[in-house]
Amino acid sequence: MATAPRTDVWILLEYDKPWGAQALEQSDLPEGIKAYINQQMAAIPNARFQFIRRGGNMGGIDLFVARSSVHLPRLYHFRLDSYDDLLSYDLAAIAADRSEYTLSDQKLFLVCTNGKRDVCCAKHGLPLVQAMSQIAPEAVWQTTHIGGHRFAATLVCLPEGVYYGRVPTERSAALIQAHQRGEMLLDYSRGWCVYDAPTQAADHFLRQETGEVGLGAFECLGVEGIEPNRWRAHFRRLGEDFIHTVTFHAELSGSTVFQNTGDAEPMRVKVYSLDEYTAARVDE
Repeated sequence: MATAPRTDVWILLEYDKPWGAQALEQSDLPEGIKAYINQQMAAIPNARFQFIRRGGNMGGIDLFVARSSVHLPRLYHFRLDSYDDLLSYDLAAIAADRSEYTLSDQKLFLVCTNGKRDVCCAKHGLPLVQAMSQIAPEAVWQTTHIGGHRFAATLVCLPEGVYYGRVPTERSAALIQAHQRGEMLLDYSRGWCVYDAPTQAADHFLRQETGEVGLGAFECLGVEGIEPNRWRAHFRRLGEDFIHTVTFHAELSGSTVFQNTGDAEPMRVKVYSLDEYTAARVDE
């Protein structure tokens, strides 16, 4: 819970050659292409670049630009003949909807399988890719590091931006079907990347208490810090006159975990706990 890296925009580029730990930097893309990608990424707030790949591609290079959002997620899909074609796209303008391109209604499931970054991602990610590809072969992609090796198999659902971790292969169908319906599978959710960590925790507790799994069901009205490591968040369910209030706190875990496979020492991690949930009419 509350471990999704804060991200608004995703640039996804198909690249079938081996991935290094620093995927873009260590790729054999021309230096001009790398520089252009880095330039564009620097111009887009809260953006993330990912290599993606999928077996059986019949030619061409897939490029996606996604903007994650609670109520208006967006996805653009392009087919390139060569990587040089990338230079003709103003990625920053596309991400900001300042372009003439048509939106795509696709759903994407990106599973981290970059074993050069952390061996756990390949060990646990590849079986999940295989299982999910049996259900939605056109929607499932392998991808480079998305954050959170210790949660492998870990994935993100786009364009919405919901993260999942430690997903067992037998839950592949349930996860895919939930997102195709516009719902969240709460059991394995790591959080929603459109929110910061405290808001991700508040959203999780709210759904846990109300049973509401619809992705766009709530509007977050604000999160206030009421004391160190303690917050109060307010939400409104769309179409209702109730304000839902979640009070919660964070503390370091009692036990330690390894953040990465190669770490020499385990660490304590931040754990969020619910203090109180209330719902009241707006006029009360």
